Amino acid sequence: MKITHTQSSEKGITLVDVVRKRVETKQKIAMQREKIAATYADILSPISNIASGPSFLNRFKTGLNLFNGIIVGFNLMKKFRKYFHKKR
Repeated sequence: MKITHTQSSEKGITLVDVVRKRVETKQKIAMQREKIAATYADILSPISNIASGPSFLNRFKTGLNLFNGIIVGFNLMKKFRKYFHKKR
């Protein structure tokens, strides 16, 4: 295939076409990056507001206490089963 610097009458691809397509593609990529950055910021903004301040610590303490209560409950169940288990 012959590469020329100007438009040819044939249906070939010229360097001008390649450069034009490259510039268009770079512009599309830049627009997509901006959209991705904006979406990323929108998605994470509520989480960053929740994670800061005393409300996050209160939720963490509540969750930790619930987990601790569940573990204590399982340990008590094991002990009760030992005492009331029928021996053969």
